[in-house]
Amino acid sequence: RFDGLDEPPRILSHQQGRFYLLRAEQLAGLSVGAPVYFRQIQVGAVARHRLADDYSHVEVEVFIEHPHHRQVRQSSRFWNSSGLALEATADGLNLKLASLAALVAGGIAFETPDPAAPEAADGHRFQLYRDERELREAPFRDATPMIAYFEDSVRGLSVGAPVEYQGIPLGQVRALRLETDADTGRARIAVDLVVALERL
Repeated sequence: RFDGLDEPPRILSHQQGRFYLLRAEQLAGLSVGAPVYFRQIQVGAVARHRLADDYSHVEVEVFIEHPHHRQVRQSSRFWNSSGLALEATADGLNLKLASLAALVAGGIAFETPDPAAPEAADGHRFQLYRDERELREAPFRDATPMIAYFEDSVRGLSVGAPVEYQGIPLGQVRALRLETDADTGRARIAVDLVVALERL
């Protein structure tokens, strides 16, 4: 006779690593055992998930195996890589898929933009972004809106393209539209931007 568990065990007893807690607005297709990727290499898995005590969000606990947990720093950022990501740009269609396993069971990916940051301790909390696009837009949500006008072609420029100064990202393109200059009557392209001036 055996005693059945209400949910799968968090981790096998012989595995070493660390647990981290991710906060998400919704589960978005993630399941227990879903892979966690770093640079498209699986380094861990989703251990469990549950509703927060106040029902305001979902808590997803992930386990990162030893020695890969050393890549999880306080600067690390996690996003949901489940399913297919299809984006239409001026250059055509871009299709992104982490893996077939992520398509079936869901998946999470993370990056560490500052590897010199302190290591994240066991149980450290992170935000889980809905997808990679939301992650890229997050630093510029409170940025200053601006408009740039072009009279020549902007072929290849698309919504979400970075605004850079000497290679340093300062903002993003939010929208493109065709306008007529009231003074000259000539057609021009208005590009809506958001720029984080504090980065200057």
